[in-house]
Amino acid sequence: MLSQVRSFLVKLKYAIKQNSTLFKIFDALFEPVRFVWGIHEKWTYQLSSYIMMELMWKRKNTFITCTGMTDGMGAQVQAVYSAMAYCKAYQKTYVHSRMYPIDHNIYKDPMKYDPHVEEKWAKEVNDFFSMGLGELQIAEINHMIININHLLGVIKYFLYHFLTTPIVVKKSTFHIHTDRFPDHYQALQESFREKFYSTPKTDYVVNKTKDCIDIALLVRRGDITSDNAQRYTTNEDIVERLTKMKAMFYDMKIPYNLHIYSEGSAEDFGDIPSFGTMHLNGHPFGYVINFVKADILMCARSSFSQISAVLSKNIVIAEPRMDGNMSEWFSYKDDLFEQTDFRNVIKKTFEGKLAKA
Repeated sequence: MLSQVRSFLVKLKYAIKQNSTLFKIFDALFEPVRFVWGIHEKWTYQLSSYIMMELMWKRKNTFITCTGMTDGMGAQVQAVYSAMAYCKAYQKTYVHSRMYPIDHNIYKDPMKYDPHVEEKWAKEVNDFFSMGLGELQIAEINHMIININHLLGVIKYFLYHFLTTPIVVKKSTFHIHTDRFPDHYQALQESFREKFYSTPKTDYVVNKTKDCIDIALLVRRGDITSDNAQRYTTNEDIVERLTKMKAMFYDMKIPYNLHIYSEGSAEDFGDIPSFGTMHLNGHPFGYVINFVKADILMCARSSFSQISAVLSKNIVIAEPRMDGNMSEWFSYKDDLFEQTDFRNVIKKTFEGKLAKA
């Protein structure tokens, strides 16, 4: 019955979006609700962040779990990584909660809610990253759970803060910690990789060669348009970077292969396809594996590429001013491809590949 109701609501939402008049009417009706809910979310976030950064790490008998997001795979994995990093930094016990539901479901029909499809995608993502491997599971613990994703949970935490009662604090993300201390990921990178490689990764083609530098570039499109300036990088900016990179490799006499991963159709990308091989609308797991394995990963403004960067042992070029960029990563700058330090790392990587060939 519940699934039928949810399916009806999904269809209704889709129908309203397709009808501009209906959309405007419903949008106007829900504006007061959105306003009130926005205030609630803002204050809840501020208070829960204060609890996390100023109080929770001091409290004894406090366990941590990360759940409550409905975002896509990249954002949810990064949220769990951030929770693990927080626990490692403050010597708290991490308790694993399974990610569910997970957006950007590759099996989902936008006109229908199907719990089996939701479960299938969630199981595949959880199994692919295996973040709960070797961790205490939420079902194995009987302590009180306080959900500080909601205002009532925030109030409840304040009531229990000075008590010695064991509690499990539930929060949807610990990004505020890893944004401030991104290098706290370093202590857990090997653990993340062990979990990641604990399940087979042989079902997807890895674009890897023995005698040249293999580069994976993520161009974020699909759910992001030019209206979202914080997450969108223009075709022109990307072409400028690729032109400079091409000149660097030519100057260094080092061969390279560039593989470009995104969503959409080739004509959406201007001159970008002329620089390498385009891979469009592929399986996200295949993209992650190629990002992790690439000699150079060129990130977009996305959690999807950042989690791959954390798992990578190789060269990472991150978007500037992105929260969570580790100090060992390079950042896009006007003179990046002219910097001696960067060129030396490229040369060392190439020589290492030739030695193994």
